[in-house]
Amino acid sequence: MGAAIFLFLTDFEVVNRVLGRESGATSTTNRIELTEDFFDRDFILTIDELLPEEEQEVIEFDVPSEINFPFALPIWERYPHWEGRATPAQLASRVDGGIIQDARVHLPSEALGFTSNPLHFFNEDGTLNDNYTSWTAESFQLFIGQIVPRLINPVFGQWLESQDAGAVDADTVNLFANALTPGALQSFVSNPASFPLFMGTELEVITPWIGRVTNSRVDFNITDDYEATVYLAVTYQASNTMGGPVTANQLIRFTVIRPSGDSLTSFQISEIVAADN
Repeated sequence: MGAAIFLFLTDFEVVNRVLGRESGATSTTNRIELTEDFFDRDFILTIDELLPEEEQEVIEFDVPSEINFPFALPIWERYPHWEGRATPAQLASRVDGGIIQDARVHLPSEALGFTSNPLHFFNEDGTLNDNYTSWTAESFQLFIGQIVPRLINPVFGQWLESQDAGAVDADTVNLFANALTPGALQSFVSNPASFPLFMGTELEVITPWIGRVTNSRVDFNITDDYEATVYLAVTYQASNTMGGPVTANQLIRFTVIRPSGDSLTSFQISEIVAADN
């Protein structure tokens, strides 16, 4: 059994309170300096970095120690994503080449001096930074590198119990609350079976079904706002009772938007559907 202390950044009011920004706040106790490291984080911050000790909550979860995997995986992908074992570079490296190519064609690149870091919204003299953009090719690639393994690997995504049970429930959907728009989250919580996590087939297997992206593309719609539709062809593999490989295919489509309002992320999924292939 392992323990994790974490906070999903879906409540801007809570984060503002912790940062000491609430109305009339004068104390800087527990306030986080908004350094570049703060914005470079994943979707999750640890509570012990944010809350006083008496307000911390320890959330325990099973960390499987003896899971057999159907094929070799990087060490970080064998553990729940919120353990933070993966570096941004490792996450980005797992993105399929089709997505990388489409992102580089349609989005400005940090290699050319563009940035999506909110700290660089203004120049040092207070003027607007012409090189600031909500999305860069690199930040989009990192978001995909964070969310896709959670969707197709039940160990990394921490929904292995749902796959074992063959059904998605509301608690499983809420594991993705920090990546979904409020409307999408509410819809899936009301109808968990519509959330497209792969539950396996009728075959008896001795390992989890783990997915690998075999093909992908992105359609960008960047006019007044930012929107991208991601298409993934995924092959899932497990080991049967004889130890041999068995596979199944799935097509996943999801729409990524730039959230409106006071969001701490530039990316949220407004729609996601899947079909067996």
